[in-house]
Amino acid sequence: MAGGEARVLAVDVGAGTLDVLVAEQNQRPENWPKLVVPSRSAAVARQIGAATAERRAVVFRGPTMGGGADSRAMKAHVAAGLPFFATAPAALTFDDDLAAVGAAGVQVLDEAEAEREVQRDAVDVRSGDVDLGALAKALACLAVPTAVTAAAVAAQDHGFSPMASNRILRFRTWERAVAEHRPLSSLFWRAESIPTLLTRLRAAANCLAPLGVPILAGDTGPAALLGA
Repeated sequence: MAGGEARVLAVDVGAGTLDVLVAEQNQRPENWPKLVVPSRSAAVARQIGAATAERRAVVFRGPTMGGGADSRAMKAHVAAGLPFFATAPAALTFDDDLAAVGAAGVQVLDEAEAEREVQRDAVDVRSGDVDLGALAKALACLAVPTAVTAAAVAAQDHGFSPMASNRILRFRTWERAVAEHRPLSSLFWRAESIPTLLTRLRAAANCLAPLGVPILAGDTGPAALLGA
C-alpha cells in the first residue's frame, strides 16, 4: 500500500462480542482503532428470534460458525412449531453430526432448495463468524482505512468430532502440543494451513479471504496465553 505502511485487522470472535483491533504501523498502540460489537452468534439469534415472532420459516445458510445464542434461538423456533431450514455447512454450527441436527428439527437442504424456500418468504439468515461487509462499513463510517496488509482471527474451535465430545478433542490438541514441547506459536496457522479438523476456524478465516491479504488464525485460548 502507499508508503509501505503496515496495517493489520485483528478480530477476536467471542460468544457475546466481536472484538476488533486495527493495528497501524504509524500510530501509537493506544491510538489504534478498536471496536466491540455484538457477536455474529448474538446477531443471528436476534434475526431468528424476529422470524419466530413473525411466525415465518427460517433459512440458515453460509459457512459453519460458533454455536451458543444462535443454537438456542433455533431450538426456540422449532419448539414454536415453525420450519427451520439450513444448508449443510450452516447446520454444522449446531452439531458436528447432521443426523443429530435433523433430529433437533432442522431440515437440511442444498443451496438450490434453500433459495426456493427464501423465494417462498422464508427469512434468509446468513451464517458466518465475521460479517466483513458490515465491519468494513463500520470502519469506513469512522474514517478508519479499510485497506490492510494482513489480518488475524481468533475463535474458540473445539474441532470436528461427530462421534465424541469435541471439547475432548480440543483439549487433546493442546495436550499433544505440551507433550511435544511445542511453542504456543505452533498453535497458529496461515489460513491455507489450518488443520481440516478445525472447521470453525477455517470458516472464520475464509470470511476474511476477500481482503486478499495473508491471514493468521488461532484458537482464542492460546491467543490469550500468548497475549498475556
